[in-house]
Amino acid sequence: MAIRAQPRPRNLRWPPQDPLLLLLTVLLPLGGVVMVASARIPAVLGQGSPFDDDTFQQMLFALVGLVLAIGVSAIDYQRWERLTPLALASSWLLLIGVYFFSNAPASVAARRWFVLGDFTVQPSEFAKIALILALARLAKIAGARIQNWRVGLLAGGGLLIAVIVPVLAEPDLGTAITMTVVGLSMLFVAGARLHHIAALPIVALAAGLLSVLVHEYQRSRVLAFITRDPDVANTGYQAAQAKIAL
Repeated sequence: MAIRAQPRPRNLRWPPQDPLLLLLTVLLPLGGVVMVASARIPAVLGQGSPFDDDTFQQMLFALVGLVLAIGVSAIDYQRWERLTPLALASSWLLLIGVYFFSNAPASVAARRWFVLGDFTVQPSEFAKIALILALARLAKIAGARIQNWRVGLLAGGGLLIAVIVPVLAEPDLGTAITMTVVGLSMLFVAGARLHHIAALPIVALAAGLLSVLVHEYQRSRVLAFITRDPDVANTGYQAAQAKIAL
């Protein structure tokens, strides 16, 4: 009796096959453009155009990012997996390098950018992607063993801390918080036991409080948020701009 060969699965791509994900991919950068434009409206009133150079630059970045996202999505994710060690090592070296070799203006309190002409490169943005790839690969290799504290807590938590500590040293508290939330969420979804990873948020909170106490500008922003500081030209600037954007 002849056995019918099973049809090979089609290699589906998400732009035509997952319209919801495509819609969200478009709406997220569009929302960023709208917020930047709305926050800049007071500065461009009377100039004959509702947009200024910052808004047009944000539009360009959003368009380039969307094209890159669609292009990257067409590549088999297993190829990205093979690049994980290189991506993680490279991003970690950049995080260390920016602390010593950043050419950002001296007036900037943080050392988190490389300035390349009219553009700035922030290594922590690449570190976010490398961290996600590394945790995903760890979860794949470990499988059910991630429930063991040596894998879930030591390996997963150690990987998370190794990337976040250089980010905190820049200092970049906002990015560090984002990485912590994403990393803990991935470990939990991968199957790590809650009581194993519960210690990590405590360590992160302590590190965040230490960063706020050490860095004056972070402390000023936190206090301005809590006390609703009306000084919109100084310590209350960030909170005021967020309200304008919303």
